[in-house]
Amino acid sequence: MRTSAAGRSWGRRALVAGAAAVAMVLAPAVPAYAGTADDTASEKTSGGSDKANSGTSGSSAAQDEKATERKVREEAAAEQRVRDAASEARAQAQAAAENRASNVAAAGQRARASWEAHERPNRMILIKLRSIDLVAKGRLIKQVPQSRSALTIPVLERVVPDEWLSISGGVADLNAVVVLTRGISLTLGGDVKAVRMAGGETVADAASIYTGRGRLVLRDLTIGSADLATGKPLPMGAGRPFIVASGGRLDATDTVISDLGTDPSEPAPRPGVSLGQGSTGTLLRTTLQHNSTGLKLDRTAGVRLEAVTVAQSQSDGLVLRGDTGTTLIGVNAIGNDGNGVLVNGPPVPERPVAGISASENRLFGVALLGQDNIQVNDVATAKNAVGGLRVSWSTNIAVRDIATTDDPIGVYTHVGSEGITLDRITVAGARRGLQIEKTTRKLQVTGATIGNSSIAGVSISGHEVELRDIAVSESPTGIRVERGAGEVIAERVTLTGGEDGIVALPATRNVVVRNVSATDVSKSAIRSLSSGLQLQGGRIVGGSTGIDVGAATTISNVTIVSADEGIRARSPEPVIVDGTIISTGSVGLNVAPGSPTTLTGSQIDALESIRGEVNQQGENTLSLPPLNLIGAIGVPLIVLALVLEQVQALRQRSVGYGRRLAPPPVQVPAAVTGDAAA
Repeated sequence: MRTSAAGRSWGRRALVAGAAAVAMVLAPAVPAYAGTADDTASEKTSGGSDKANSGTSGSSAAQDEKATERKVREEAAAEQRVRDAASEARAQAQAAAENRASNVAAAGQRARASWEAHERPNRMILIKLRSIDLVAKGRLIKQVPQSRSALTIPVLERVVPDEWLSISGGVADLNAVVVLTRGISLTLGGDVKAVRMAGGETVADAASIYTGRGRLVLRDLTIGSADLATGKPLPMGAGRPFIVASGGRLDATDTVISDLGTDPSEPAPRPGVSLGQGSTGTLLRTTLQHNSTGLKLDRTAGVRLEAVTVAQSQSDGLVLRGDTGTTLIGVNAIGNDGNGVLVNGPPVPERPVAGISASENRLFGVALLGQDNIQVNDVATAKNAVGGLRVSWSTNIAVRDIATTDDPIGVYTHVGSEGITLDRITVAGARRGLQIEKTTRKLQVTGATIGNSSIAGVSISGHEVELRDIAVSESPTGIRVERGAGEVIAERVTLTGGEDGIVALPATRNVVVRNVSATDVSKSAIRSLSSGLQLQGGRIVGGSTGIDVGAATTISNVTIVSADEGIRARSPEPVIVDGTIISTGSVGLNVAPGSPTTLTGSQIDALESIRGEVNQQGENTLSLPPLNLIGAIGVPLIVLALVLEQVQALRQRSVGYGRRLAPPPVQVPAAVTGDAAA
């Protein structure tokens, strides 16, 4: 067809050229010499009639010639227009084809880039606003046009191969990675009550879900990994799937998420569920169980966790890393192999860690690592293997209203932590209620209640530690100041029961105890080997020894009553007792040989007021204990004697010796009898 058209075109051009040649032949010749004006005039006169005769035929030929030329030109122009239109159509078609090829190539490149960014899965479903792309091993194999922004899993199932996604009996089997893009919302739930995510030996086999910049909604269903052949959950490994919100949104309600995530010991572990930088969402009445790390919030914004349970994770239960604006209400961390809740990563000023209950976790209930200026409120821990609350290399931490029960350590601070305040802390059943490690500085404890610790209520190894208004009961040692500690103040401390109240070991410095109250501490209410310890004010009732000092000590304005021994001094350094009242049943002040002790302005009422050498200065009152105390000692002895007498009488009656036997008759010799008769 192209050859015929070209031939006709060349034919028309030849016709035009021939017509032009004929016209030139037929045209009149121009004379070489015009002559004179007269000749010209005569020629015009004589020739006028000839021209008039031939004018008609010449005009007709010229018109025909012009018409022919015009027709040829019009046909040529029409042919050119046809050629131009065809050329333009061909150019447009070629451009469209090139554009389609470019779009396909670009889509393929984008699909491959997304495939590269999502662990290179064997199969990937990329959901976009205009299409659903199916990618196999990095190659775009199909694009399905679509215009929905909100999809459900049944809708998705209709456009992908069955071996990628199938639904039967309310159970969806997913065997491909799903990636959402901006503006896309995918809902799992409704008639689908369970989603089983396939996996394998490698991460490429894992049918994970990525929200991208879109939104994933989980509603009233169970979702987790599964061997699609057996239906059993997948063991933790590189090929186990996970759920990731990266810049998008995850909303889960009344959902159970289980058996997801990769091995935490791998170089790049994947939690069961993670929300990454810029992500947000809400988890409500949702349980995450048997995952690697249960749930991780990493630099998220405004996430809300309410009535969420994270249980039996292979690592930490809940990880909060650099998240902002997180709301925690009724979060439970139970039986996880790491910490129940771990707070780490970039510090977020004034962030709250609250509304948490953590129990039976392998490490701590709640652990804060490398944080600054945050608040921990309304936290309860119980039966965690290492402790309740851990604060490590953190500064300016405010802890308030937490309760720990049967944790080996109630609250543990260490690794350079500084500026920590503990207010209204309740610890029960710990080995050590509060353990303040030697690198801790500037720690304040107020309003704490500690009971039934098996080793010590408070163990202090740090510096600049202040205890105020705390109560310790039924602990072998109430407060123990360990070697190396310094600048310790204990004020308004109440000690009840236990063996030793406050114990300060050697190699401690600047220990001050003010207004202590100790009741029925069985051994020593205060026992100190700390040089320079100051005991200012307080009341000690009962126990074996009120105060036992083995180093330089200043005791002032202390009252000791009903103890077996008031003060025992066995220090090679000076001991000063000033303004002290002692009322005991045995020894008031017992001074060992070589212990320089000074007594000033004090009152001692005891059976033995002073034993040993004492330097008395000022006015001291030494006397026997008051009658009521002697009576208190004597009456039990009298009662005991009466009871023993009654017991003896009863024993005698039981063996038949209840009556008194008459003495035997006296035999009188006969001679004596006769003499008497005479």
